[in-house]
Amino acid sequence: MYGENKKDGAGLCAYLLDPSVEGWQSKFDGTGHMGFVGKTGAIIGIALDNTGDFTGGADKEDHLTIKRVNGVQLKTQKIEGGFMTEDEEWKQVHIKFDLADMKCDVKLDGKTIMDNIEFGDIKIPSKLCLAVCGAATDKDFRIAVNDVKLENMDEEEIHNPIEPDPTPNPDPNPSKPASSKPVVPGMNFSFAHSPANNGGHATPRVWNGTPLSLIHI
Repeated sequence: MYGENKKDGAGLCAYLLDPSVEGWQSKFDGTGHMGFVGKTGAIIGIALDNTGDFTGGADKEDHLTIKRVNGVQLKTQKIEGGFMTEDEEWKQVHIKFDLADMKCDVKLDGKTIMDNIEFGDIKIPSKLCLAVCGAATDKDFRIAVNDVKLENMDEEEIHNPIEPDPTPNPDPNPSKPASSKPVVPGMNFSFAHSPANNGGHATPRVWNGTPLSLIHI
């Protein structure tokens, strides 16, 4: 996020959607400064709250906040130094969802910000979509997502980078047996500055349960 006045940019929010919900990719009916709360098909969002509007007020600026689509806040954490960047500077966010224990972890530039945050009775479908939304009130304020990657983490092993396959593995004798544990999707994205519409939503990426690995940005 880049601009002369940080108050001109609300921030950005990475969120999960359920693509089985009708209108998940076409109805942008969310409320709030970033358009996340109440968004059709959305499940949970992790926001980089520049101004505090997403979290609860001006005294909450520079907070990383996890929120359910119904507006219930699960966790918020003050980020010293905030999210603003200099020209050509990028920050990296890594979010991991543990589907076995229904928890998530968040890292910013390699530093753990939140660890084992429980998201309660949220139902996570087997097929997910990841999207990013953001908002600015000044045409010269810049927000950008450089890239978004989805990954599947099996215990501590991270597989070689692969592209997601929309169909199951046709090999009747795969070299590696399938794990009986739930897969653990994660997301990585870098952000800095680029034109962004008020409440704009980035093109969704779908994760369908096939192995997806970390691709460094």
